[in-house]
Amino acid sequence: MRKALIIGSNRDSIVKAQCEPFTYSRKQLLRQLDLKVQYIPAQTFSDIAEVCKQHESEIVFLLPFWREDPLESEQIMKKIREDHPERKLIFIDPFAQASTKYFNLLPYVDRLLKRQRYKKIDDYKKHYIGGSQFTDFVAQKWNYNFEGWYVGSDVPSGYEDLKPFVIIVY
Repeated sequence: MRKALIIGSNRDSIVKAQCEPFTYSRKQLLRQLDLKVQYIPAQTFSDIAEVCKQHESEIVFLLPFWREDPLESEQIMKKIREDHPERKLIFIDPFAQASTKYFNLLPYVDRLLKRQRYKKIDDYKKHYIGGSQFTDFVAQKWNYNFEGWYVGSDVPSGYEDLKPFVIIVY
């Protein structure tokens, strides 16, 4: 039997909803993939890193609170990857909107899962005021100032094809 961990926040309804497929499909995952999934709450990326050190598994689904700092998250993900290079690391983006603050994690994860995305994947390579198509529209249409507020991220060099970026609809 293979072991998988879901490690993450339980602070809001979005994160809880993103865990539901694992809960509802628990028996099917075990029967079809011989995969036993265990959920362990951890509120910050630092907490997630500690849980990764303490528990063995082949696969880890990382689901942090959406307010986690992307730069701090990157340093922690880099360390998790270095400590367990054989482990499959799957980051489930906690953002509800189609944009993401976490493209900087692509070099350290096997997959970055997102529940929804822009119609054209190449739109993620564009710079938007405020970091998303929506904020860009509001800024340009109604002259709204998004100074100091940004919900996007740049695609890191070497990941322009966005292959580790996967959209899951459930």
